[in-house]
Amino acid sequence: MSQQSEFQQRLKAELDAAGLILSTAEWEEWFSGVKDVGAREYERMRDSLGSDWEDVTSQLREVRREEDHHLQTGSGFITGQYLAAPLDISPENRERVGRLGANMIYHVAHFDWLVDDGYDHRRVLSKPGQLVAMTGIRPLTSLYDYLASGLDRCFTRILADYYHELTALPHAGDRPEVRRKHDEMVEKMYRAERASVTGVDTAETNRITSSYPFVVIGLPAWLATPTFSAGRYRVHLDWLEEFGRLLWFMDDAADIHEDRREGFYNEVTARRKRERDEAVIDDIVSCAKQVRSGWSSRVDESACPDLVGKTLAARVTKWMGGPIAD
Repeated sequence: MSQQSEFQQRLKAELDAAGLILSTAEWEEWFSGVKDVGAREYERMRDSLGSDWEDVTSQLREVRREEDHHLQTGSGFITGQYLAAPLDISPENRERVGRLGANMIYHVAHFDWLVDDGYDHRRVLSKPGQLVAMTGIRPLTSLYDYLASGLDRCFTRILADYYHELTALPHAGDRPEVRRKHDEMVEKMYRAERASVTGVDTAETNRITSSYPFVVIGLPAWLATPTFSAGRYRVHLDWLEEFGRLLWFMDDAADIHEDRREGFYNEVTARRKRERDEAVIDDIVSCAKQVRSGWSSRVDESACPDLVGKTLAARVTKWMGGPIAD
């Protein structure tokens, strides 16, 4: 983040007062732990992508640092586990849910990076590639992999790997309402991503591209848990949507200056035109508190790994430019 405005400083101070900004020591510990997890997950992903990935990425206009890859996969893995923590899931399936988070967040982040770097979204992930990957049917994804090339082949592989993992969850085939909701959100997410890069910059596309990835990676937990309740599912889905809403606010709060300069829609800026800054800040902090209480009331925090438990505060800290100096 560039030099913070008065609004951003006030927002960060209020989030800190609410206990939602990590200390420097906590932040460094979380950051280091996520990089370690990410290094492992990126190696797994790179193995599944094969040598094509190295060939393709070496030719990109802006080569990402190894640390960038690790942070995306690591934060995706830990966030996936954080969102699944309220549910009863076996250790093996909790690991799978983390891998799904790593794949999806990495896929979405790199789609954004490449399109922002000027690549045609149809080259990065074609519509046929997306639809084939979403079937999770290996003979179809293998055939497409054979016929495709370049970025489209690699990005279809990542999404196909996600769906192969998803369909391996124990209840992927017998909870159609969960799978239908998940796939609808993935479809809307990529439709909004494509719309945003072709000049459709609205509040709705902005909301979907910022919030949906996190709802999506929280839903597979319901295909992994042995018990299903329609009421608990609805409550958890509402909480996932609130988590996504918070990250939408945080993303736009961090990008106020950049979005104004580029002429992009920004939800926080739009709200500040309609309301006093104090009201906007109160709404964001209230949303963060609701997400935290919704998680804490359903999770035995003493049994939760520290890395997972600090996910919410770490993500808020990241968007606010890092910890407040001791």
